[in-house]
Amino acid sequence: MKQKLLFLLVLLLTATTGAWAQSAFTAKEITSASQLTSTDDEAYVAACMPSDFLPVGEDVAKAWTGAPDGSAILIYAINGDKIKMATFFNGSNKDTTGATWSIAFFKSQLTNSRFFYIAASYSVTLAEGTEDAGKWTIDPTEAAEGSPVTATYSGEKKVKSVKAVKKKSASKLASEVTTEDIFKVIASDGMIYDNIAAAESAGTVAQGLVVYVGSNTGHNTYTHGMALALKDESDNTWSGAKDACNAKNTSTPIVGALWIQASKDQWNTMFNAVGNDSKLRDCFSSAGGTNLVKFGNYWSGSSHEDYGEQGDFYMFSEDDWPGDWGSTSVYYNDNYHVRACIVF
Repeated sequence: MKQKLLFLLVLLLTATTGAWAQSAFTAKEITSASQLTSTDDEAYVAACMPSDFLPVGEDVAKAWTGAPDGSAILIYAINGDKIKMATFFNGSNKDTTGATWSIAFFKSQLTNSRFFYIAASYSVTLAEGTEDAGKWTIDPTEAAEGSPVTATYSGEKKVKSVKAVKKKSASKLASEVTTEDIFKVIASDGMIYDNIAAAESAGTVAQGLVVYVGSNTGHNTYTHGMALALKDESDNTWSGAKDACNAKNTSTPIVGALWIQASKDQWNTMFNAVGNDSKLRDCFSSAGGTNLVKFGNYWSGSSHEDYGEQGDFYMFSEDDWPGDWGSTSVYYNDNYHVRACIVF
């Protein structure tokens, strides 16, 4: 799974050569609570993970092969105030769980188990065309972001400089999005691609269309943007819609992102980001997805009290006129359209 790309540029006396690095995942150990971003004992660990923490799906976490002997716990994702953990014993995964832990409680657990988290790392190799490639060694060939890497040349030419820069790519990390990436796709590997075909050529699957870039995602952990699935789920009740969206975190997980049912506020944020509701409704077909239904009712994850709990839904128009918000009792079990949302 690709996360980051680098070029290692080596300037010899007679030629300029390069190398590229494709990122991998590495597990870094938390040996002290001082590695968290807060020292407040009452703060939740979920809000204080190290800055290079990279959320991944459950399947990725359970497949970790670097667990040491004894008891080891891999923190692999955040869900609100909960940290999601995969537990290992003597290298084998036992189960996954979620817990709301304060930093004070986390400190007490450090004496019982070894804790790790997923971070991006770089696998560094010389690029094609590097002069005297056989006389270069790189150590280490895989390193976490910010760690030193030594490139050694044993040839006869004089080395003028060695420089690492990002490799230009058709994809980028979801955390690196800009407003220019609206209407591009986010794929299962957590990368942003120009379109569905570009994702497929990279060996991954496009999952959603980016429709908002910014921190107003309504989520404390995923604060880079929002996307909507490329097609609807099956029509469902208000509570069933929420379950269907959440279930996609297991069936089709996305690295560094979370499937949710968008709230009323999140829908409105996406409307404003692309211009209006009809533009959002009709923007998917150009990317190879399925447009939202004209004159269709779509559930939000929001509800309010009005003689019982009322589920909020949005009624799209059949033309360019704006739609409107409505609500109905969640106990009526009305089946409306469902479009899952991705926060990243």
